[in-house]
Amino acid sequence: MGYLSKRSFDELRSLEGRKIAKIVYYLWDNLQSDDDFKSLDWIGITLHDGTNTVLNYGVDNDGIEVVDFDFNEELNKIETQFKGQVTLIHENATLDRHWFPILDKVIKRVSFGREKGENGNSQIIFEFSDKHKIEIFTKEEGMGVDFFEA
Repeated sequence: MGYLSKRSFDELRSLEGRKIAKIVYYLWDNLQSDDDFKSLDWIGITLHDGTNTVLNYGVDNDGIEVVDFDFNEELNKIETQFKGQVTLIHENATLDRHWFPILDKVIKRVSFGREKGENGNSQIIFEFSDKHKIEIFTKEEGMGVDFFEA
């Protein structure tokens, strides 16, 4: 993995003191896969004030980065590139067991995994005012999400 970009660092740290209203997972879906392969490549975070932050881990990044994202544009690009064998789906993850407990809780701190003394881009940890933590991390394919209670 690599190091977190300044843009990603600044935007993620700007989430501190704010509340999450909605989470959307955008999954890369290989329609030709025998094992129904899907990869979580984008996570959309909508705050109570309506602003959005989108995290991405895919072929263009060596780790998780904040990106500009247009679902329809990305969907068209993927379906064209892979001739309809791959598509992009979105799931409202707001009520998922990871995210539901922290809705309306203040993001107390955003921290990052360390790579040689620098902020790495393979792990982002959100700590909430009620002691919950959510970790977003890179996997072999896409991102994973874990939930912790203190």
